[in-house]
Amino acid sequence: MLTTTKGIVLRSVKYSESSLISTIFTEKFGVQSYLARGVRKNKTNSASLLQTSALITIETSHHPHKNLQHFRNIQRALPQNSLHENILKNSIAIFASEVLLRLLPENAPLQDMFDFSFNFFSLLDKEENIPLANFPLYFIIHIGNLAGYRIQGDFSSSTPYINMQDGNFTKETIPFSTLPAFHSEKLYQLLQTGYHQLIQINLPSKIRSEILEWYIEFIRTHSQHMGEIKSLKVLQAILH
Repeated sequence: MLTTTKGIVLRSVKYSESSLISTIFTEKFGVQSYLARGVRKNKTNSASLLQTSALITIETSHHPHKNLQHFRNIQRALPQNSLHENILKNSIAIFASEVLLRLLPENAPLQDMFDFSFNFFSLLDKEENIPLANFPLYFIIHIGNLAGYRIQGDFSSSTPYINMQDGNFTKETIPFSTLPAFHSEKLYQLLQTGYHQLIQINLPSKIRSEILEWYIEFIRTHSQHMGEIKSLKVLQAILH
C-alpha cells in the first residue's frame, strides 16, 4: 500500500554508478534508509532533492521488516530559498542533520521531534534578515530536551550552575563538570525562548562555542550514541 509522508534528508551516500542510499527522518516511519536507484543519472535531477537537510515528500510502500526501503515518487515539501547555497545556513543545516543522526533511533516515529526539526530547517531556509549564530545552539538544546536530555530546574542566584552529571541547576561547582554561571544563565534563556527572540540573546562567539561544546558533552555523558560531531569544527570556524 502506498503511503505519502514528509521527510528530512539526514545523509546521502553514493551507491553504484548511478544510485544513492539516503537516510531520511520521516514523519510517519521515523528514520529509514532508502535506495534511490538511478537518481544520479536522472535527467530530472532527482539527486538534488536528496541533499542533506532537504525537506521532501515521498510516496513509498513501507515494509517494516526491511532494512532498505524504496520510494516511488519524491518532491520538495516546501519551496527552497537559500539553505544549500548560503554557506552559513548550509553549515548549520549539516550540523543539525548530524545531531539528528546521532540522537534518533531507527524505525521509531517521533512526532514532536519531527515537527520541531522540520520547522527549524524551514525557518533556517527562509530567514534572511536576522543573525543566525544562535541557531545551532538553540537547535541542539531543544532537540536534546525532546530526546530526553533535559536540563532540570531554574537558573537563580542560589542555583547559578548546571551539573553535567544530572542536568540540574545547582549551587555547587564540580571541576570539569559544572557549567559556569554566566553560561548557565544564557543556556536557561535559550531554553525559555522561541526562534524569533534569539536575536535578543547576545552571546560572544567564544561563550557560544563553550556552551555548545558543554551541551554536546552533556548528551554524550548520558548517551552512548552521541559520538563525535564531525561538522562542529567547520561550523565553529564559520561562526567565529
